[in-house]
Amino acid sequence: MDSITNSSTLPENSGGGSVAKKSFIESEKTMNFQTNSCYREKEKKLIVETLLGGHSILLVGKAGIGTSTLLKFAAEELKANGARIIKIAPNSIKQILISLAFQLNLYAEDDKLPTSPRLQREVTAALQNYKSIIVIDEANRLTVPVRAWLEELHEGGQILFLASKPAMARDLFLKLPRMELKPLDYEFIRKVIAKTAAELEIELTPADVANLQERCGGNPMLARRVVREHQIGLKPNQHDHTEWINGTPFLVAVLLCLTMIRFIGRGIGDTNLYILGGMLAVAASLVRLFMFSLPKGSSKLGG
Repeated sequence: MDSITNSSTLPENSGGGSVAKKSFIESEKTMNFQTNSCYREKEKKLIVETLLGGHSILLVGKAGIGTSTLLKFAAEELKANGARIIKIAPNSIKQILISLAFQLNLYAEDDKLPTSPRLQREVTAALQNYKSIIVIDEANRLTVPVRAWLEELHEGGQILFLASKPAMARDLFLKLPRMELKPLDYEFIRKVIAKTAAELEIELTPADVANLQERCGGNPMLARRVVREHQIGLKPNQHDHTEWINGTPFLVAVLLCLTMIRFIGRGIGDTNLYILGGMLAVAASLVRLFMFSLPKGSSKLGG
């Protein structure tokens, strides 16, 4: 068996349904571009080479940036290269062990399962004898016991391919080599917008594309969403993405200038200039402390 996957399928609609319902379903299918569009070939190639080389990797990125999509494409490429893939969905340690026990053919669904500690030992032993790559999306949702167990597996040589959003700086996540996804280049965002518009059968002017591109800020999920919003006539009042500018260099330059003013005032014997420079330097320092106390990130999608 070349690969093992743990996937779920949606039940089929057996009732015929109305034309409107079918139209809605077809419309929703057109919005799922994760099945045939990958705009990160360079990153995918590096991930595949790393995992096939026997090394684990942690893929991190902000919501909507494409971590799940890249993980899926990389997993498919790994299977095409003969790698054995085991997909795990974030769950309790017991549910994950049961899923793995079935995937590894340790037990059948109608068998009586042992206690969790014994099942964990059996699954661990089976994984040691079964060379594979464990793939987990949304690894940030993993519980502490699961992360601790995966950390033990990793130390024992198990290859892990995890995707997390946002990045986490503790236990297992500190030990895995990390690849952080950046926003897509404008060229690829324009392709996403154009592809979305074509599949939704709407026409966009160059001005429309430029406006939509500005609203999504390099986030492919937002690029697809803003085209859909444009189609139905929604005009949001603000952008979802937020780009923060680091003002520390500017504050440091201001402080240096104010310090020079103090020295000049002292050198020429101008007490007023000396006092003014000192007061302004203190004010700038307070502004710097206030800025450092503000949140360093954005909770907005794509920010």
